[in-house]
Amino acid sequence: MDHIEIKRLKIDDAQRRKGGYPRYDIPRRIFGDHGLSLQRNISDSITKAKTDSRTFSFNPRLVMKIELEDNVEFTDKEKEKLNLYNLRLIDDENGSIQVAFSEDIELTSFIDDLNKYKDGVLAKKKVVNEDLFGKIKSVLPWSELDRKCFDESCNNLYLDIYLWVFDTIQESKDKMSEFIDDLRSHNISVTDKYIGYSVVICRVRIEDASDIDVLLNHPLVYRVENIQTVNVISEDVSNIQNISISDLNFDTSSLNPDTASGICVIDSGIFQQHPLLRGVIGDSKTFFIDNTEVEDDSSDYSGHGTKVASICEYGNFAYDEEFVPTIYLFNAKIHNGEYTDPLTVFKVELEDKLGALVGNILDSYLLLCDKEIDIIEFSSCFPENQRAFVRMIYSKYISMYERLIPNQMKDIVEYFNGQYGCRVFNLSQGDSNATYLGDKPKAWACVLDELQNKNDILFVISAGNYIYSDSEIDDVVCNYPEYFFKNNECKIIEPSNSVSSITVGSMAISDETIRVRGNTLSNNVESITKTDYLSTFSRVGPGVNNSIKPDFVGYGGDYAIKQNILERRIKVNNQGTSKLVFGNDLDNIFLFDIGTSYAAPYVSHIAAKIVGKYPNISNNMIRCLLANSARYTPAVESLVNSVKEDASEIRREYQHNYRGEWINNKNKILHYSYGYGFPMIEDCLDSLNNKVVLMADMNSESDKISPNQVHIFRVPITEEFVNSSGTKRIKVSLAFNPKVRNTRLDYLGVNMDFKIIKGKSQEEIYQMFTRLNGENQVSIDGECETNPSSSLRSKGTLQKGIYEFKRATNFNEEDIFVVVSCKKKWDDSPQEYALVVGLETEENIDLYNVIRERVTIREHIRI
Repeated sequence: MDHIEIKRLKIDDAQRRKGGYPRYDIPRRIFGDHGLSLQRNISDSITKAKTDSRTFSFNPRLVMKIELEDNVEFTDKEKEKLNLYNLRLIDDENGSIQVAFSEDIELTSFIDDLNKYKDGVLAKKKVVNEDLFGKIKSVLPWSELDRKCFDESCNNLYLDIYLWVFDTIQESKDKMSEFIDDLRSHNISVTDKYIGYSVVICRVRIEDASDIDVLLNHPLVYRVENIQTVNVISEDVSNIQNISISDLNFDTSSLNPDTASGICVIDSGIFQQHPLLRGVIGDSKTFFIDNTEVEDDSSDYSGHGTKVASICEYGNFAYDEEFVPTIYLFNAKIHNGEYTDPLTVFKVELEDKLGALVGNILDSYLLLCDKEIDIIEFSSCFPENQRAFVRMIYSKYISMYERLIPNQMKDIVEYFNGQYGCRVFNLSQGDSNATYLGDKPKAWACVLDELQNKNDILFVISAGNYIYSDSEIDDVVCNYPEYFFKNNECKIIEPSNSVSSITVGSMAISDETIRVRGNTLSNNVESITKTDYLSTFSRVGPGVNNSIKPDFVGYGGDYAIKQNILERRIKVNNQGTSKLVFGNDLDNIFLFDIGTSYAAPYVSHIAAKIVGKYPNISNNMIRCLLANSARYTPAVESLVNSVKEDASEIRREYQHNYRGEWINNKNKILHYSYGYGFPMIEDCLDSLNNKVVLMADMNSESDKISPNQVHIFRVPITEEFVNSSGTKRIKVSLAFNPKVRNTRLDYLGVNMDFKIIKGKSQEEIYQMFTRLNGENQVSIDGECETNPSSSLRSKGTLQKGIYEFKRATNFNEEDIFVVVSCKKKWDDSPQEYALVVGLETEENIDLYNVIRERVTIREHIRI
């Protein structure tokens, strides 16, 4: 049965009172001393800017780091006053640091008023601009140390340069053009650039150390970083089920080109000749090269993309089932398995096309040439009819780092969404060198958020694999699962911290190992984890602003352990604990593998099924339906409860303060590792008699919510529901895709939350609605306590809260109300969102038809 649509109550959206600005105690000043100190700071900043401008031939620009006194902030009026001085705030670096930019390097009017402040000149009853200058502790240049965010020990052949983000795209474009012109005068090559609302970045090629000095002293540069790389971890199990093509049941009759939804697999390519993928792949394109003269080869040499694609198409499958594809796949190739070293992937394709011995030739050549390659000389080692082919392959990869990942993502979305309307993008990729530790998201995550806001699409991303060595096995076994919550190395990686994307962690499939005589998997093989336990290699949150990440979990399998000949435990892949996937050649139709890479496509599979059933819904609604369906099994609760009470080494983000003592917070541990649980495909697609889903997709201009307003939804419930036997659940899921900006303290432009209210009439709710105006935090009479609480769930753009009860209490009326609020951070534009309310009973009663009838009658009355 289809889910039921509901509408919000149509009442005048009275805007919250803006309220006065918070009062702060500004330190009492000796105006002369403080003003003189600020004068010197500003003079030093101007002098440095002029020196840098002359030294490096830059246009004069002044970027100043304004440090505020403790517990104060600039009001809107004071920010406007800075604008009058030609000082524009372009970054909230943290609560006490504001970064200002000026085209007027002399700051004449600013310095004039600072002199008046220093001299104690009065205006009516107070010193002129005491409110503004009194809040400023110091003013310093945005320095080389502020810009430097890269490891000098790395081979910095390429660097990513983040520029300041300005108010409009056009202004950012103008500044980028000026920056590129400046670099050309120093013979520094810009290989790629991306200019968006959230992030402005370019990639440069470094020839010598003096190039880095130019970048670190350029006033338009925000920070300089090592380039992001993609690490794909993929280990095959050799002993797999032997099956022939004739044994497969394959039926494409349900794959309708006019109605089927699609998934874009952003990976290492797809083996398109796989017998279970024939006719399933709609289009293929390579995106890591930008050379029209090079053949577009979207084949899968590593096998990773084919494995991911198999789950995107078929979900969690068994080898002996009937394979009936219903989803079109799109193949977006962004690397050849490991996007780390161009020569490595060059070697992989050479061996694939010309034989394994070619790899030995390349290794020997590089050894003689100290790892440098002259492709003309190297190609001469081959027969004449192969030399041009070798050079062509080399040309594909030698410049693979010249393209920014954000531009690859943008091109992929524009191509597959623009050409085919594809709305679900699976990204089982990530930068294993960039664990997310709570700072600002990098460009990759920023552009994913930006693309989803702009195009109404959905990215599903793997949380990343925590790679531990055999020497760490004992520590993993003995300290499981506590090590997840002690070590930063176990946290999610870029770009899985993208706030509008779905991030997926991994669960163990089974604790039953397969033992085969005469095989290395036999004898003393043991599982590390139990079914539904968190995979030992999965990664945990939190995400941006301590939001719940990962959002969900899927089955990604796990390692097993055995003792080697030295009686030391080592990790091994075992068929019993691994996930079944497709191989990338006809000799290996099926393989077994493990990783969060294979948990994410299961969620992509469900998302595409949702789009197929409800083609007009938003990406926010897809996320809401996934969250509504997600479950925890008893094994999950058992694992979380097994975390040791000793909190001495558990990190504070997984604890709470109880009467002055820090103790483990089991709810945070649960949600920062499993998210909202394991999505159930049946519950996403259909309502049942005793599981009713009501949904409101608020994506039209008239439905959007403005900042600092609330929307109210009236949800019908019945006496049969309230008084049914067993546990009753009211589940509310909220999703929104806000604008984001990398150079703001608040990454999200707005924040949203919801409350469930029972036992009140519509008139009482109206009164509460007016009382809400102007209040940031308010406790409402009749509010239902949900799990997780608002304080935990409201940090993210996907939120779910469950109110459970067994006995009916305080249900004085036949409805409950859900109040959705939107709070401005820095964005004034109306925000689209989606809301899902699920009503569940353990008793099998006919709730669906009664609810649908009540909603239909009310909608007719409203119209």
